Amino acid sequence: MTRVCVFNRHSGASIDDWPDTDLLPRVTRDGSTYRRHLVSLLSSARTVHEAYFYADCNLTPAEEFVVFETLFPNRGGVFQIDRAD
Repeated sequence: MTRVCVFNRHSGASIDDWPDTDLLPRVTRDGSTYRRHLVSLLSSARTVHEAYFYADCNLTPAEEFVVFETLFPNRGGVFQIDRAD
C-alpha cells in the first residue's frame, strides 16, 4: 500500500492508502476519473521534494495550495504542479 493524496472538489484533499497496482496515470475510483499530478517543492532553482497526487478536476490556484498544504504541512516555499500522464 502507498499513501496517496487525493483531491476532489466535494471532499477536498485527503491522504489515502492505495495498492501499488492502482498508481496509474488515470484511475477510476468511486465513479470519478482521477489524473496523476506531480507537485515539486522548489528551492534556489532546484527541486527539493516531489510527491504525486490524484485529482478529478483541473485545480484552481487556491485548490493547488490546499493540495500543497496537505502534502507538505507546515512548510512554505515555491511549488510547481504538473500533470504526470
